[in-house]
Order: sequence, then structure tokens, then C-alpha cells
Amino acid sequence: MIEVPGVENMTIIGLLHPTSSRNFVGQIMNITCNPGYFVGAELGNKTPQYIKCKGQLGGWVMPDTEEPILSLIPCIGVIACNETVAEPPMGPDYMTIWYEDNYRFETKSFYYVCKKRGMRTEIGEKYQRFRCTEYNGTYAYDRENVSECTRCYNSPDESKFNIKINWTDATYLIGDQLNAICKPGHKTDKLMDTQTMNCTADGWQVQQCHKACLEEPNVTLATTDWMSGVLWAEKSTVIATCHNNSLFIEAQSQTRAVKCVDKKWEVEPGCQKVCSGSPTVSNATVKLLNRVWSVGEHAQVTCIPEHRFEAEASDEAKVECIADGWENRQGCVKVCLDQATAESAQTNWNASAVYPVSANVTATCLPNYALIPSNDTTHQLECQADGWYAENECKLLCLEAPQVDNATTDWDETMAWGEGDFVNVTCNEDYHFINMNKWKSVECSGGEWKNALGCQEAVVVPACQPEPTIFNAQTDWTSNKLWRYGNHLTATCDDIFYFKSTLNNGTEVYHKNRDVECFMTGWENVGQCDGVLGIKCNNDAPTVTTSNTVLTHTWTGTFTYMVDETITYTCIDSHLHLPDGNSVSTVRCDFEGWAETTGCEKVCMDEPTVEGGDANWDSGKVWPVGSIVNITCESDLRLMPDGNQTQQIQCTDQGWETGGPCQTVCMGEPNFGNLSLVWPSSGAWGVNQNQTAPCPLGYLTNDYSENATYTCTASGWSSLTTCHKACIEIPALVNAAGETWDEDTWIVGDTVNISCPYSHLTPQGSTNVTHGCTDDGWANSSYCIKVCLPPTGLPENMTWPEGVHEVGSVMTVFCPETYLTRDANDNSTYSCTDSGWHTPQPCIKVCLTEPEVNNSITAFDRKEMWADGDKMKVWCLPEHQVRPGVTYYTISCTSTGWQEDHPQCLIDKRLTYFLPTVFHLPPETHIASPFLNFLSY
Repeated sequence: MIEVPGVENMTIIGLLHPTSSRNFVGQIMNITCNPGYFVGAELGNKTPQYIKCKGQLGGWVMPDTEEPILSLIPCIGVIACNETVAEPPMGPDYMTIWYEDNYRFETKSFYYVCKKRGMRTEIGEKYQRFRCTEYNGTYAYDRENVSECTRCYNSPDESKFNIKINWTDATYLIGDQLNAICKPGHKTDKLMDTQTMNCTADGWQVQQCHKACLEEPNVTLATTDWMSGVLWAEKSTVIATCHNNSLFIEAQSQTRAVKCVDKKWEVEPGCQKVCSGSPTVSNATVKLLNRVWSVGEHAQVTCIPEHRFEAEASDEAKVECIADGWENRQGCVKVCLDQATAESAQTNWNASAVYPVSANVTATCLPNYALIPSNDTTHQLECQADGWYAENECKLLCLEAPQVDNATTDWDETMAWGEGDFVNVTCNEDYHFINMNKWKSVECSGGEWKNALGCQEAVVVPACQPEPTIFNAQTDWTSNKLWRYGNHLTATCDDIFYFKSTLNNGTEVYHKNRDVECFMTGWENVGQCDGVLGIKCNNDAPTVTTSNTVLTHTWTGTFTYMVDETITYTCIDSHLHLPDGNSVSTVRCDFEGWAETTGCEKVCMDEPTVEGGDANWDSGKVWPVGSIVNITCESDLRLMPDGNQTQQIQCTDQGWETGGPCQTVCMGEPNFGNLSLVWPSSGAWGVNQNQTAPCPLGYLTNDYSENATYTCTASGWSSLTTCHKACIEIPALVNAAGETWDEDTWIVGDTVNISCPYSHLTPQGSTNVTHGCTDDGWANSSYCIKVCLPPTGLPENMTWPEGVHEVGSVMTVFCPETYLTRDANDNSTYSCTDSGWHTPQPCIKVCLTEPEVNNSITAFDRKEMWADGDKMKVWCLPEHQVRPGVTYYTISCTSTGWQEDHPQCLIDKRLTYFLPTVFHLPPETHIASPFLNFLSY
């Protein structure tokens, strides 16, 4: 079949082959334009076009002329309805407008939609359709006026709000009112039973009625945070706090939540008086074993390191729980645990005694030892916070006076002279020590006087007089001092003079100073300072290659350029010596001539400044002409117009170049969230500059525009108008049962409550999940999870902790009193599974104490624990039996304790006249009992 040429936007009418869909030769096709499309774009022109199939070789031809047809006159879409329809008078808060594609084409439409839930027009319309329609060759929309959404059509949900309404089948205008009354046992948030509902532009305004507890809860030995004038709705809670020395036993806590259930507070169980928490014992730790203590019980306390209970002389003691709480007892005191020791002494320290801080022991010096200077032989060691302390110590004595020839001492026989003491020794007249001194000290060490050498006859030592003569030099000699053998003075050469000496290698060296010593023969050969005969710097001063340098010199007189003279090169403003960056360069004349120097170059002295930017300028670096620094804008600033963050500026002869200011700009496109908006361009936008972007299909802004508008602010892009998507589909219900849904569109801000199914709760313990319509669609406040509800058949007085227990969670519950697990633990572990709670070791009733049975012994010690249902053997004592021939029986551990109606062992009168040689116990009996001696003799 030869395809029909150019049939876009057209409808073909003609007979087709019934099986192959091929046309017969000679078949004529009637082709017309589709609605909204006209022949040659001529409005109203729907003239049919006819073509005839003349076979594959002939192709399509015009039926009347048989001329081949290369193409048909195209059908082109044309705007038919151009008139403007009046905007609805109530504005965008009442309505939204939805447009079909090409809504001004023939048969196309747009709609005004009542936006708020339950609102309709006077005749009950939610959607008002305007369709482009033909009227005898002219085109117009099939309606002109838009009706306001002024009617509340739907009644509020009575079950949702727990109300009863005097509703009729009539519709209500905005401003109309209805009366509603709360269901029995319910009140509004303002504790009212009745309310007036108003029909508003947003629909009915209704207050929720809640089931509530109206009275203050009365919890034994506790206060609550309940307040009057507040609606305490069903399942709401108050916090109860126990009085001092009271506790909620089952919760092991002083607080618990009290819930409102069926208009009554769950006030049981109340608080009980206990000793909880840690007793206050100073400097001690308490082992509480995570339990509550009854009156009369004792908790063990242990002193912290280096502390003891003084009364018990131990680091452990007990604290009793009394009616008013834990007893108040003396705490641990800091003690000295180490043995008290004293240097060169013995103490009366006792290893079994306790020595608190400020306690003393007595130390007694060893023979030939005593305290200095008192000469006492005993002293006290005091226990202090950091250990034993003694103000003095025993020292080995020097009992005899030091023997020094030709001298006298200040030794006093009434004083004690011990280790480290000194005695002053003075030589007799005409005697001195070997160092020519008349006085010295000798030290007591190891019980002997050290350095006790005697004095020698004095030898006359001549003085060095007068001041030595050293040409061209000055000395520190003074006339008020006697200069003797061994004394030294310093000579310093004048101005251009030096001491000259020659090294072993022949090198001449020069010195400005010389040390001069007094010998027995007088001053040493002091020599003289020689002038520097050769003028080493006799050439001109070093020259520089720039005119930016000022030359000054330091010398005076007729001689120039002598050794040690200097020339100073000072740079003019904004110039420095390179590369060291100094403004002044001093060049010294030495024995080798002038040192080299450099001229002054133009530099940029000040730090370059750019508004809002930081430079990598370093104040310790020299920046000559041509240097470049990088300017980096602060993190939130950029350069215009390219939006770069860095720029380079150069040091010139006129100073640093002027850089562009860093300013606040908006870079790139805004964050559209999950939307795919087409941003028109890239680059940087200045503050207060606006830009628009088209919303995706199916999205509108708050003012129902198709374009979102963004403005550049100091903190970045800000949306003046953003695109929002309506919530149309029912939200996904995971583990939840849905409410009733109508055909309304849910908009941003609307909420729907979803009920969790049985055995499901939210992690917060609620049975409902709230779904809210947001900009991104439905968002749920929480979710439903599979949980384990409190198990049934728990032991009496066993409290199940409140809370939400998700599948997979594991919880430890403490057994009540007289209950244990099979492995003798006082707690049981429960695992939450899909089928409910599972525990491998439940709490079971146990018999903790041995039963009192007359004339018999039991097998109580054979097991660590006897649980409900266990049977224990009891054997009668010798000469006793239950009945003739029966000497033992069993008793059972029950849910109320040991079985009370058990048999009794009675005296066997037949055995009272003799005793058997051996009394045989059953072979399974292995009991450590005082009765075994009796049974075996």
C-alpha cells in the first residue's frame, strides 16, 4: 500500500481492505482536519480533501483530474477563542485554575476549581468548565461567568470529631452556623460540651471533642504535675513524683507516667517508702547491686584509696536503711598507710593501728645521732595528706671540736654539731691559709670535720704599683684598690689602634682588648697598641646604581676611610635595599677593604586593600615593582561580573593596582529541591536582582503562576514564589488502615489520620499516624511498626515496663519477690518476635528456705533452687516412721510455698527398746548433717 501523503492532524474516512488494511485501487479517501485544526490555518475552514488510489505505480491522485498528488494542504492548529474570561472575584485563596494543552483551540477547555475541601458553588459545582465551542462559524467559550465557592456542601465527620450535629440536607453559605454537642464523656480543648461550627471559606471550622479525665489523680505518697483548667484527654499522661524516701518499686524509679484511661487515672501502684539511691558516706563508694533496700537492711561501703573507717580500722563498713532513709554515719578519713620511717631513727609505728591525718608517731635517734640544733634525741612524725612528715631529722654528730693548727674556731661545746654544719676557723696573727685567706669554714661530714688543714706563716707579697703604662690604650685600673699577685685588669686600645700579634702560621691578627695580670715581679709585659699604618680603604666608597640612595659617613678629622669606619646608605621614601628589605645599609671598612652593598629600589610598602578581600601579602617580605599578590574574596563574596573569587594585583611605580571590590552575589542556579526547573542562564547576579524559571508540568506557584520567581539577597537566592505540587493520590499505607477518601484534591497543609492495625503502633506509642500534604507530596509524622503487646499470664506482682517494643527488641524484666528463673537468675529476658513475646527462662515461683519438718531431715541442700512443681525427699529420724515400714516421703514446692499437708514422722514404739547396729539411709542420700553421726553408730 502506498502511504497517504501528509495526513498529520487529519482524519481519513474511506473503505479499507478488511484483512490486510490495504486500499482498493480506485478507492476514494475523504480527509478532514481534526478538531482545533483548519485547512491551511484558515479559521473555520474544514473543507474535506479527496484523494484516489490509482495503484502502486500511479499512486494517489485527485479524483476529478487524475493528477498525481504530492501532498495535501496541511491542517494547522489555530487559536479560535481569544476573548478574556473574567477572573473569579474571590481570588486565589478560593479557587485554582487548570488549563488543558492548547486550551484556546476548538473543543479544548480550562477549569475553575473550588480549592478548599467541601466547598462548592451555589448549584453544587466544584469544577466550572469553559470549553472553546463553535457557534455557526464563530467561536467562543460555552460559558461566561464564574461562580464563587460559597457553599459548605459536606457535613463534618461526626465520628472523627466525636460530636453530634443538628445537620440537615440543606447546603450552607459562608457565615452560616451549626450547633454541635460532644459525645458523652467528651469535652473540647476548652472543657466545653457544646460548640458552634462556622461555615468559612476554608470549610467548616470544628473543635475536636476528647474523652478526658477531669479530676486530679491521687497517687499514694506522690505528687503530680497535673494542672487544673487543662484538658487531660484519653491516653494523656501526668508525671507522678514520689515523696522523699519513697519509690515506685516495680519501676525502680521515683517517677512514673500516670495515664488517663477510660476517664480514670491509673493511680496504682503507688509509691512505697524505701532506701533508694546511694547513702552519703564521705570518701567512700557504695555497692548497691541495682536494687531498692528495705528498712533494716545494710549496704556495704568501701573507702576510696588511702582512706579508712576509723572506728572499724578497716576500709569496709555497713550502712543501715532506717525509716528516715540511710543512716548518717561517719565517713572514711584520710590515713597514712605506709610505715612511718625517719632518717637515722626508729619509730613506735604499729602495723595494726590506723593513723588518720594529724596523727603522730615518735621517732628516736640512733646512737651518736641527734636533732640539730636542739640536741634532742626524739621527735614527732605527723601524718599529712601526702604521707608522713617530720620537721627535723636525726643527724650524725661531730662530738669533738675541729683541730686546726695556728687558728681559733667558733665551735661551742653546748651545741650539737651535725652532718652539714659548718664551724668558722680564723688563722692566728701572722698566719694564713695556703690561698692567702685568713678565714674559712670546715664542714661536719660522716662524724668528722672535713678540710681542717692548718694555717701557715704569712709571706709578704708585693703589690703591683703603679698603673701599667700601655701606649695608645686605656685600662680599668683604679687607685682605691690594692693590686696584688693574681689580680687582672683589662686594657682597651684607643680609636684606630690595635694590639697586634702573629699566629704560628704567620697570620697577623688584631685585638682591641688585652687581659693584664699581676705577677710576683709586677705587671706582665703589657706591650702597646700600634696604629694601623696602612690605610686599607683608600679607594672611594662603594657606588650604587640608583639615585634613590642618600650617602652619609661616620668619621671626623683629617683621616678618612680608616679601619672600623662606616658609610651609611639610606633609601628615600617607598624604597628599600634588596633583597634584605632594609631602609638603611651600613658598610664597614675592614682590613680587606669595603664590603659590597646594593642600591635602593622602589617597593610597595603598604598592604594592598580590596573591599571584602584578603591578600597573601606578608609584612616581612619585600615587594618590589612588578611583584604580584593574590586577593581572595571572603567565603561569601565574589567579583563582578564573572563571579570569580580570586584576582591578582601588581606593584607599580605608583603603588599597588586598584582591585575590583568583593561583593555579595548569587552564583549559579537556586536550589529547586526535587524539581527540575530550567534556569535561563549562568553567571553571577547582584543583590536585589530577580530571575524567573518555568515550573514543571503539573506544578504551580502559590499565586498560580507557571513561573517561579527568585531574588538575589545578601544571604543567597530567595524564592519570591516557588512551584508546588498538589497531593492527588492516596498516600501509601504501610502497616496501616486508611480513612474514608473523597474526590477532593489535598493541598499543602491538609492532614489525614491513618490508624495502625492490631498489634501495630508508632515508635512513640500512638495508634495513629498523621499524613500531611507538603510541597513534596505526602509526608507522614511517623509510621506503624509491628510490636509485642504486654504478655498475659505474668507472675503475680510482676510489673511489665511501659513503652513500645518493636519486633526484634530484647528486654530484661526483674522477677518479683519469691520468683526466679530455672537457672536461678532474678531476671528474665523476653524477645519480641512476629508471634509475640518469647522467653527461654520465665520467672517461676521458688521455695527459697528449707521447710520445717518434724523428726526428719530433708534433701534441701541437694539442689540450688526448688521451683514450683519440684518434689523433695524427707527422711524420718531413727525410731520414727510415717507408717509401719515407711521411713521417708516427698513434699512439693507449690505456688504458695512448701506443701503444708505433708505426712509426719512419728515415733515407732517397737524401736524404743533397742537401737539397731547400723541405720541404713537410701543410697541416694549424701547430706552433710549433724544427724549422720547419730545415724551411723
